[in-house]
Amino acid sequence: MSANAYIAKVDQTKTAATFVTSRRSFSLASHLALIAVLTALPLIVLAFFAADRVLQVERLTFRETLKSNARVLASAVNGEIDAHVAVARVLSNSLALKSGDIQAFQQQANDIRVYFPGSEILLTAPDGQQLMNTLASPDAPLPVRRNMDVMKRVLESRQPVISDVYIGRIAGIPMTSVEMPVLNGEAVAYVLSILMPAANMQQLLANQKYPAEWAVAVLDSQDNFVARIPDPARVGTPAAQGWREAIKQAPEGLIETISVEGDAVIIAFFPVVHGWTVGVAVRKSALDAPVQRTLLFLFGAAGASVALSFAMAWLVGRRLSSCADALIKTAGNLARGEIVQAKPTGVKDYDDLLQALETTSSLLKTRSQQRDNLEKSLMSSTALLSAAAEIAQIAPYQWDPQTDAVNADARFSSLWGVPADFRVTSKGLLAYVHPDDIALIRSKIIAALDASGDGLFDAEFRVTHEQSHEERWLVCRSRTIFAGRKAVNVIGAARDITSRKNGELILLAREQEFRDLANAMPQLVWTADENGSLTYYNKRRDDYYRSDEARMDWDGLIYPDDKVSTYEAWETAQTTSQPYEIEHRLMRADGLYAWHLSRAVPVLDARGHATKWYGTATDIDQSKRREEYVRVLMSETAHRSKNLIAVIQAVARQTAASSAGLKEFNEKFSARLQCLAGSHDLLIAREGAGVGLAELIQLQLGHFADLQGTRIAVMGDPILLEATAAQAIGMALHELATNAAKYGALSTETGKIDLQWTVQSTSAGAKLVIIWSETGGPPVVRPTRSGLGSLVIQRLAGDRINGTAELQFLPDGIVWTCEAALENVLAK
Repeated sequence: MSANAYIAKVDQTKTAATFVTSRRSFSLASHLALIAVLTALPLIVLAFFAADRVLQVERLTFRETLKSNARVLASAVNGEIDAHVAVARVLSNSLALKSGDIQAFQQQANDIRVYFPGSEILLTAPDGQQLMNTLASPDAPLPVRRNMDVMKRVLESRQPVISDVYIGRIAGIPMTSVEMPVLNGEAVAYVLSILMPAANMQQLLANQKYPAEWAVAVLDSQDNFVARIPDPARVGTPAAQGWREAIKQAPEGLIETISVEGDAVIIAFFPVVHGWTVGVAVRKSALDAPVQRTLLFLFGAAGASVALSFAMAWLVGRRLSSCADALIKTAGNLARGEIVQAKPTGVKDYDDLLQALETTSSLLKTRSQQRDNLEKSLMSSTALLSAAAEIAQIAPYQWDPQTDAVNADARFSSLWGVPADFRVTSKGLLAYVHPDDIALIRSKIIAALDASGDGLFDAEFRVTHEQSHEERWLVCRSRTIFAGRKAVNVIGAARDITSRKNGELILLAREQEFRDLANAMPQLVWTADENGSLTYYNKRRDDYYRSDEARMDWDGLIYPDDKVSTYEAWETAQTTSQPYEIEHRLMRADGLYAWHLSRAVPVLDARGHATKWYGTATDIDQSKRREEYVRVLMSETAHRSKNLIAVIQAVARQTAASSAGLKEFNEKFSARLQCLAGSHDLLIAREGAGVGLAELIQLQLGHFADLQGTRIAVMGDPILLEATAAQAIGMALHELATNAAKYGALSTETGKIDLQWTVQSTSAGAKLVIIWSETGGPPVVRPTRSGLGSLVIQRLAGDRINGTAELQFLPDGIVWTCEAALENVLAK
């Protein structure tokens, strides 16, 4: 078609388009206005939907806020009640009260009442008679309590009770009270009351600073107001019926009901100790008013947005329609082969199109010149590609799957080790492939020739040169070209990668050497990346706890108390790129923790940043345990040495005071030192773990071994004594045996000794009872003076074990009874 014919065709099309537009179409301005309206409507609907969701979230959020405030208020009320209960508990244990000194107790109560302004303290007998009231004048007679139902609950439960709100008999104001039983043994001797004015609880609510439109209240167990904001005058009156019914259904929750003023409210309530309840409420009208205002604003804004969008789209459409004529005129000039001169229209898209038409007209005139330049460039690119392949030691090739012919240059033949004049085919080349790699190559060739695949071939394999018989590694990559479903050509390249493969083998050998060395080490050896994630650990990992068979879980491995110090040390090492070292406890496979010394050194890059970590964990648990044992042993040795010196000094003083001369002193003092030494020998033999009572008795009565079982009977369950108890009881047994041999049952041929010990249960706990009784000896005569032996038997033994030791001089023989709490004498 000639240029003139084309222009005529364009003019004809323009005339027809104008006719059709006038009969059936709308203007560009009308379409833009319609688009603006259709675009705005979904956005408005979406905005209303989003606003509705936001409002619902706000309602839910506000309800959760009410619940949260109810919990906080409950905590504050609990704290106030707990404070009064604690004071009542302290006063109930007053020594003045225990001794019945009401006047002294009243002084204590007045001193404490200063810290609780408005509160009063009342002391009542079990029959209800008031014995003390800080609200009444000192000389005024005190009445009988009226709220005996609270008294009855305290007397029956013997536990603290919080009363409901009532009007005080003396004060005449609403108040509540903390009722605390004062026990004398198992019985209630008094009832101690701390009176709390309702005004104090009212002040507690005021201190919470709730918004003015909120209502907060505290209810007692009968659902009467203890305090309320607003309208505190309702204290002592019942709460709203709906709230009371909700409390009966559940101790906490959120309800919509009618308040005592008749307003529709939302109440969040939460339980307090002793059946009390707190509530936070807000009127529904106060909650819904912002919602209504928001909806009205949205309706107005939406209408205004639609009207404005329609008007602006209409104006823009008229502007675009006037610019379209310039495009039609420019297209006609381009069809005539003229150089187009683009004139700006003020619309960027139109101006860009006009500029493109102007550029196209210039390019058409230089197309032939560009074609020549392109041919020259193609020749240059081919030479450049060939040079690049030679530099990179890449051998390109083509393979025709239909004829099996391979077209390649001398570089390709050299890689395979075949003669340059060798007729290269795929079957011929496969003869040089290593037998272990042939199956791989065949499977990949089949996959690359499959038209349903991607047509790519990529393989690394070994070949054997024909002349040198040297084994080499090659990598080949190619792409198959298909015509329909048929493979017509394969274009690829090959490269020698023998050096890389040999390097990989060396690295694998070195890595295996490292693993063998690591597995031979007695420590846990590990490596980690720059972030501390483990990349390797040796076989010692099996000695430790594992929560996941595929990895190490440091968080589950480290002892909880050592985690903070471990993480701090690791963070410091990472930050400074310095060696990491920490002593901490790790869980072994048996589930027990053991002390370890963990160390790691970083591998640094050129900037000094750690890129890898090599670390070990060495088990030092035995060393730590030896250190701890030596430290404890030294401390225990020092403690026991001081106690032993004090005992020896006391023995020496008392022995000297009761001895007639140096010879008698030496005999008595040596015997008593041997007694102490024997006890210590037993203790050392058990490595400080305690002394068996049976062994201690055998030691102290060892020189009467021939009488045991006939005249000396010993009986009792196995008991392990701690060091101090062993010394005291051992010395007492030595003195008893010595006195029995000199003056008692063993000084005759018929006397007997019965030594028994038992563990008895009492209300205060288990206790050890040791009884030494003598019979058949000479008549018992109470000594006129007491020496060291008597002191050891009757006083020292009991004092050293925080118990009692009593010596009775009975007609049939002496009886020595020693008692002590079991926890005071047992070895820990």
